[in-house]
Amino acid sequence: MILKIRNLTIQLPIHRVLTPVVRDFTLEVARGEIVGIAGESGSGKSISSLAILGLLPAGSTVTADHFELCGHDLTALSARGWRNIRGRKVAMVFQNPMSALDPCLTVESQLSELVRNVEEGLGRKQVRQRAVDLLEQVGISPQRLGAYPHELSGGMAQRVFIAMALACRPALLIADEPTTGLDVTIQSQVLDLLVRLRDTIDMAVLLVSHDIGIIEEYADRIVVMYSGEIVETGPVTMLAGGGQHPYTQGLLRSLPARQGVSPKTPLAAIPGVVLPVGGDIQGCRFAPRCQSADERCRRRPELVPLAAYPGSALRCHL
Repeated sequence: MILKIRNLTIQLPIHRVLTPVVRDFTLEVARGEIVGIAGESGSGKSISSLAILGLLPAGSTVTADHFELCGHDLTALSARGWRNIRGRKVAMVFQNPMSALDPCLTVESQLSELVRNVEEGLGRKQVRQRAVDLLEQVGISPQRLGAYPHELSGGMAQRVFIAMALACRPALLIADEPTTGLDVTIQSQVLDLLVRLRDTIDMAVLLVSHDIGIIEEYADRIVVMYSGEIVETGPVTMLAGGGQHPYTQGLLRSLPARQGVSPKTPLAAIPGVVLPVGGDIQGCRFAPRCQSADERCRRRPELVPLAAYPGSALRCHL
């Protein structure tokens, strides 16, 4: 396994008080595998991803029974240790590439800087050729090397950012909402690119998205999060039957393709809003929005294996 996490808990300093925002997060990612994390905004998806990169806000605390990436214990890394991990072992593609790219530098300058940091001793021509290879790897013409970020379309900027993430040849690529703000056609192209890269360079991908339909189509396994907890996990094939947890079922019902609705038919929605993270909640965190909740839901359910789907687990009394 490239990534092994067991019972990860993250606390952030909110109003100067350490508040748990993710609890008992358990995840494994193997080489060449795409694992999707789904859930509404505020579910803890991005915070969990940032913890893998050591990019949580100052004052945060991370505890885990096991937190390992490529054999490195992430709970015991120094600042120098993190610098050796980021990029080389794990890289991240963020939601908005335009905010991540330097507007004052060309594509070639930004790619070349990364190449020099990873492959020392290369000459100028070798660095340029490596930049060309990276662009071609993500389907961009070398003629765009001299372009500035504002001269790129949204989809092309995201491809450039993926090329930058690949410059260090990471074992794990975290894609955090990589298609946000892109039109449907470009979304498909970017996601197809991630799958192709996974197949060609045997890289693992952690795909984070609020759109469970995207994860169902592109991932091998899925992790569904709600209010800082994993509520369901397993192979994506379990979604074909509608999912097991009421929250997963609600996410799937909200997909237009699942409903087969006409433009005049309102989409199904889960009532209420995501329960804010933190606080001492005794029962199921989804119970206030669950139409099937009963007295059992006053107790916090444990994440237990499902016999019907090998490698799956569910956090629900029902």
